Amino acid sequence: KEGTTFRELRSHVIAERAKFYLSNTDSPLQEVSSILGFSDPRSFRRAFKHTTGLTPSDFRNANKAIPREL
Repeated sequence: KEGTTFRELRSHVIAERAKFYLSNTDSPLQEVSSILGFSDPRSFRRAFKHTTGLTPSDFRNANKAIPREL
């Protein structure tokens, strides 16, 4: 009824979790992809880029450039 598929919802949830890990940890991308259930970091990279328009590295670098308040 809402026009959203399970696959789209799953992609959104994974992207939000990935954004959290990429913004708040220095964990290697391979570890982040594994935490999120990807067996291959390249699959994680493709899925993240498809959902957000940025690679995980580009997202991480862009968010490190923004000062955060504690």
